[in-house]
Amino acid sequence: MNRAFSYHPLSKITVKEKFIFNLTYPQTGWMLFGLFLSMKMSEFVPKLPFSMLFAYVHYLIPLLICSFFAFVEHKTGLSYAGYILSFRRYKKRKKIKIDH
Repeated sequence: MNRAFSYHPLSKITVKEKFIFNLTYPQTGWMLFGLFLSMKMSEFVPKLPFSMLFAYVHYLIPLLICSFFAFVEHKTGLSYAGYILSFRRYKKRKKIKIDH
């Protein structure tokens, strides 16, 4: 075998860069987006008529949804946002039916 064609196989493990508080860039983006949605929700939705602790708990819903998309991965290894986008692209694409 010629040495010119031999190669060293590269590892498929990629290191994700950490940004703020040991979060990756996409995780930081999702968390900032969740905080932004929670702040916008607090402008339009009034507080609940409960005690001080439970009056503002519903403002955390957008942050919890965004943190789900930031930290949880599907069993395929994709993030749930990436999985949903690829699933929608698969369902939306034009299907070709073959008649036998």
